[in-house]
Amino acid sequence: MKLMEEIEELKEYKEDKNLPIAELARRIEADDTTVGRWLKGGATPSCYSLYKVRRFLNSVKGWEGSKPLEPFKDKTTREREQTKKRY
Repeated sequence: MKLMEEIEELKEYKEDKNLPIAELARRIEADDTTVGRWLKGGATPSCYSLYKVRRFLNSVKGWEGSKPLEPFKDKTTREREQTKKRY
C-alpha cells in the first residue's frame, strides 16, 4: 500500500528529527500505536486524524524537507471533485 503524501512527509519529518513514534504521536495528539501503523502503511488515517496531521505539518513547515500542502478537504468534497473530473 502506497503511503499518503501527508504520511510520507510525516515519516520524513520523524526520520529527519530522529523522533521516536511516541513523541511524534504526542505532538500530533494521536495514539502512538496508530501513528506507527500509519508510518508502516498498515492503516490509513481518518479524516479527522488527517486534519491533525496536516495541522501539525503546517505548524512545522519551516523544516527543510517540508512541501506545501493543499488545504484540507473532507471525503465528500474529494469525491465530488473526482466525479467532476470524470465528466
